[in-house]
Amino acid sequence: MDDTTFGDIGIKPWLCKAASEVGIVNPTEIQKKSIPAVLSGNHVIGGAHTGSGKTAAFALPVIQDLSNDPYGIFCVVITPTRELAIQIADQIKIFTASMTVEVELVIGGMDFVEQSLNLKNFPHFIVATPGRLASHLETPDDELKTALSNVKYLVLDEADRFVNDDCFLPDLKIIFEHLPKERQTLLFSATVTDNMKNRPDILEGVIGEIEEEQKTSKSVESINLNIDIRHTIKGLQQKYCLVPESTKEIHLINFLKKMINTDRGVRSCIIFTSTIEKCNFLKLFLEEMNQKATCIHSLLPLHQRMKNLFLFKAERIPVLVATDLASRGLDIPSVDLVINFDVPVEPIDYVHRTGRTARAGRGGMAITFITQYDIKLIYSIEEYASVKLEEVDAELQSTEDQVLDDMALVSKVSQSLRIMISESGFEDKLEQYRKQKHNFKNRTSEKAEKAKKKSKNISGYQQRKRRKDFKHNGKNKQKRAKKTE
Repeated sequence: MDDTTFGDIGIKPWLCKAASEVGIVNPTEIQKKSIPAVLSGNHVIGGAHTGSGKTAAFALPVIQDLSNDPYGIFCVVITPTRELAIQIADQIKIFTASMTVEVELVIGGMDFVEQSLNLKNFPHFIVATPGRLASHLETPDDELKTALSNVKYLVLDEADRFVNDDCFLPDLKIIFEHLPKERQTLLFSATVTDNMKNRPDILEGVIGEIEEEQKTSKSVESINLNIDIRHTIKGLQQKYCLVPESTKEIHLINFLKKMINTDRGVRSCIIFTSTIEKCNFLKLFLEEMNQKATCIHSLLPLHQRMKNLFLFKAERIPVLVATDLASRGLDIPSVDLVINFDVPVEPIDYVHRTGRTARAGRGGMAITFITQYDIKLIYSIEEYASVKLEEVDAELQSTEDQVLDDMALVSKVSQSLRIMISESGFEDKLEQYRKQKHNFKNRTSEKAEKAKKKSKNISGYQQRKRRKDFKHNGKNKQKRAKKTE
């Protein structure tokens, strides 16, 4: 057994104690390799399977460095989802409970004005989603822009999402325009893809910049513990259930009855769907069929999403129906079963979905419902993940008699639910959400172009002077505060 401690890899005793108080005693593989690299001042591209402690891998060394010279906005952490941002901010607060460290959460769904006021206090950590932080940078107030020019660390968590999804690009461009090039950049993901190294244009040169700096003062440490994608889902039982498209709901409810809270030991289950509409419908359908369930999708307000997630984590509700919003990053310690109600179009999404179970060496099961229309998608998944799905045990499948017995009831429930959903205005809200999303993408593209033009009008000398003056004034302000105390 490896008895390496955090002290052995450079973490100071007081921070080791803070980590041990929340049960983190011995570093994981990604932590053992990443923490010394970060402390040495290197850029890091880190890939490790879900549940391996990637947040602590960047949070602990950054917090230790902050303690040496605390000033202004020290670190900016960018994540693709609000839920993941909340989770990271909470973990940083836990590690810094014994310190006077300010952590500001900058995400949508929260009061913009209150965030602006908090940002004027120059918190040490900003944990943000790209859209909301870019919106703050588009305000006339220059204080935040100047403060960001002194940031020492930029962290991109779930970095492959940023590289592979162009919708983040306009907002990231705006953010990168206000960050210093001499920063230390840390990229972490459950899957390090070739795009993260071969397409610097996607992140407005963020990868290109660290490759350039490799020739000078900083080097790039590429730590990929997922060279074989199968490592992400190692130890997981992966099976399929072949069902007709028209009776998927019947097969699902019968399957859950045989699995949830039975002698098979399944206490928690995430069901993934392909769309918001289906996620909402399936949650309501399960409740009508006397199966306790909750859901999480983009149309729900943030407070409701967090409440639903809490109920599932606390095991007060055993079934969570979700879109791919919940497939990445979220730390749900114990998920016994993952069901792909819809087969994902992209094979990598299958890996991330199934990664919600069998975390940190624990066992788990993933069942994929396959219809007559999904055969090609399954072949793609099997080839991509180098895995052969096995058919689910016969006793867990619905017999023809069971399907016929339930068909009338399920048909009646489904019909009444669709009428209720239509009358509730859900479809109108969904259409409005899609329009807003489309308009937002157009606006962020325009903002990125404006930010680029504006940055060109400021000379390099002015930018350097502004950073130097701000850092000097920030330290004087802290000294005056100490004298007052």
